[in-house]
Amino acid sequence: MRRLFTVLLVATAAAAQPAAAPTRALGIERALTDVVRKVRPAVVAIAVVQEMDVQGVKRPALAGAGSGVIISESGDVLTNDHVAGEAARVVVVLTGGRREDAEVVARDRQGDLALLRLPAGRWPAVGLGRADRARVGDWVLAMGNPFWLGEDGEPCVTLGVLSGKGRVVQGKWLYGNSLQTDAEVNPGNSGGPLFDLEGRLIGINGMISTRHGLRANTGVGYAITIEQIRNFLPSMKRGQDAAHAWVGLDFDPDFRGPGASIRGIHPASPAQGKLRAGDVVVAVDGRAVWNPTQFTNVVSVMVAGREVALSIRREGRPRSVRLKLVPAPER
Repeated sequence: MRRLFTVLLVATAAAAQPAAAPTRALGIERALTDVVRKVRPAVVAIAVVQEMDVQGVKRPALAGAGSGVIISESGDVLTNDHVAGEAARVVVVLTGGRREDAEVVARDRQGDLALLRLPAGRWPAVGLGRADRARVGDWVLAMGNPFWLGEDGEPCVTLGVLSGKGRVVQGKWLYGNSLQTDAEVNPGNSGGPLFDLEGRLIGINGMISTRHGLRANTGVGYAITIEQIRNFLPSMKRGQDAAHAWVGLDFDPDFRGPGASIRGIHPASPAQGKLRAGDVVVAVDGRAVWNPTQFTNVVSVMVAGREVALSIRREGRPRSVRLKLVPAPER
């Protein structure tokens, strides 16, 4: 009898599983749509407008498009510098199609951020999260305006995972300590938000990895972390362009850590007379450095003028050196 009772219990549980699975799936779906509904009003499309000569008549025309997100009720909008930083006129398109001109308040030319401001009013805004607490494998939502599909102001949504952290992507802009995601982002998504599943902003999407010269999603996108944004946001709100920190050290690529072994020091480096070739940097302000990439991750998101303590090894002996970080040279 006991054996029969056990078999019946197992059979009942197995029979219940097919019904439970759709219920769980629907619960997840509702949770995702609730987050999208909450943040959607603050996600905007951005149109860069310039006058063009059409048969001798100057007319406004679309010169570029991207995405953005409103981060304060007073109308502060974040986007990429490569979207709107050099624009003469920026038009923000809100959910529902409402259009408003916005001014470019400040730029981060190295970190690829621009701060825009809408006219005075009370605007829908999102809260800022913590990218440093996000884990690889966490689900994330990317929202924005790929291929100008959000011309009516309705943002597109993609779901993926945080596939990597601490990425350094260098080109015209330096994405230090950036987030990597497989949530699909394409041309037009630039400047749009990356959210965690509670609808908190953890990054601004800006770059994608491509192959064969094709400017389309390949499953690897990069977002500027909210921590970097927080470092520069106060001064940018005051209208000051961002100045990233720079140390001017060249590291030995063949050195096998832990640490980053100095191979050379730039003549304008604040480390002149304090560090020398052969020194191994093992920490910045107590944060461990395992290799040159991690050193770049730590320093590149800091504000120029900050003083930091470098922990080094010199001829095998530990030492501490304090440096005042200077502005990074123009790229």
